[in-house]
Amino acid sequence: SNTSITFSGSDVITIATGGSTAATFNADQTTTFSGAISGTSATFSTTIATGGASVTGSNSGAFGYSASTTGDHSFALGYDPTVSGDHSFSFGYQGTVSGNHSALISLDSTARTLSDANTLSIMGGEVGIGTLSPGDELHLRANNPAIRFDDTDGGYARVMGVSGNLYYQADEGNGESSSFHRWDVDGTDNVMRLNSTGLGIGTTSPTDIIHISTSSNSVGRFESTDATAY
Repeated sequence: SNTSITFSGSDVITIATGGSTAATFNADQTTTFSGAISGTSATFSTTIATGGASVTGSNSGAFGYSASTTGDHSFALGYDPTVSGDHSFSFGYQGTVSGNHSALISLDSTARTLSDANTLSIMGGEVGIGTLSPGDELHLRANNPAIRFDDTDGGYARVMGVSGNLYYQADEGNGESSSFHRWDVDGTDNVMRLNSTGLGIGTTSPTDIIHISTSSNSVGRFESTDATAY
């Protein structure tokens, strides 16, 4: 037969088929495959653990130093990650996920625990979309990059950057009526509102380009430190 399993020194196991090495299981708890891993199904019906990892959950996997998965259908990847929640995932440094249907991505060397269910958390570092060198916590790079807010009740709004300018677009698709921009400050609602008629300060229904409504005797103040200003 051209298929063989060989046990050699230093606790190395080699599996060969067709006269060629197919896989080598090394003493340092690493596994080397000579070709692609494939099968008749895209799913695993068992557990996978390597690199000092441990898996007790069913249909789960763990890769990396001290990676551990006890939840079912879950995965841990990185340095000392732990996943006890079901259908959950941890990537990076010492990320612990105990919530079900949750994922934690750690981008620095701080140990963290995600206990909430149905949650995705990206912690530490910066996230780039369209860039490999993000300069802030969230960095979008594209031709006219935009963030879109799509309401399931109808209509959508966007914040978009165009040539260094910032666009705030309420109901950009014009799918709703009487749309507006609203500013709330320190727990006070509708401090200022902008709609297609004008800007309302102290009123939610401006009737002119600028409409100020207040119970105070002082309606507005313009102050300059320049003595020659007028």
